Amino acid sequence: GNGDGDGMDWMDTEIVGQGSNGNGLDVFLDKETLTDLRRLEGLAESIMDLQSSSSVEKLRDNIRGVTTWKKNLSAGLLPDDDIEWPDETFRTALLDTLKDLDMARFTRKHPAVLTTLMKNILELLQEYELEMEGEDAGEGDQTDSDQQSQSKQQSDQPGDSDEAGESDDGEGV
Repeated sequence: GNGDGDGMDWMDTEIVGQGSNGNGLDVFLDKETLTDLRRLEGLAESIMDLQSSSSVEKLRDNIRGVTTWKKNLSAGLLPDDDIEWPDETFRTALLDTLKDLDMARFTRKHPAVLTTLMKNILELLQEYELEMEGEDAGEGDQTDSDQQSQSKQQSDQPGDSDEAGESDDGEGV
């Protein structure tokens, strides 16, 4: 048979290239996860676009996470903190903001807003993931810009100028 390790690399590459309608995903995802993905209507493409959806396991986690969040918000509840989606830093900030805005109650009263809210959350999450990936790749950039701003401040400091010499000339008559 095929080695499991070799097959996983192939699946990771294939999953990223799949369309947003779920065609072909039934090879990789269990029936329950596929059903959840189909119920997420216009959110499937946004979930697929996440950096964290790069493997089958992470894609499943993202689908389950979005499904749980959507269910909670539609019931007028914020997701519990024990739901480990998305990343803890992002999740904490997001939950604080949604709580401040009383968004759970709002989405219960106005369910049409929920899909748009979830799309916006996924877009923000995608930007966050890309930013985190960029920071991991280029951590040395910050020190160069700090050094440039310090040298600019030093060159902007007032020094001896011609004005001081002119005032001396005027008084010395």
